[in-house]
Amino acid sequence: MGEVIRETVYVRRASGLVRELGILESLSVALSGAIGAGINVLVLQGANLYPGANVPLAYVLVGLMTIPLSFVIAHIAGDLPRSSALYIFVSRTVNPILGFLGGWGIILGSA
Repeated sequence: MGEVIRETVYVRRASGLVRELGILESLSVALSGAIGAGINVLVLQGANLYPGANVPLAYVLVGLMTIPLSFVIAHIAGDLPRSSALYIFVSRTVNPILGFLGGWGIILGSA
């Protein structure tokens, strides 16, 4: 007896991986990437370049501004059935050209 293959939306068959991250986990991953990436270096640079500035308050304000964006990214990631990256989110929801440019922006920004 052969294996019965169900008709699916996608051309490729699934790998069997199951998405386990929820909203809270996705939010913590996004915030740790945005805030925790260079906090050790940037606090010292900010204090050195801008004497008298309240650098910890700036980090708190930026963290608060990052939360809505993290919720949006977590919501889009929950709606797309496969794991993907930011350029996929932008190309599927806005425009493929903007997704391409955003992907290159991420690559060049992290270089």
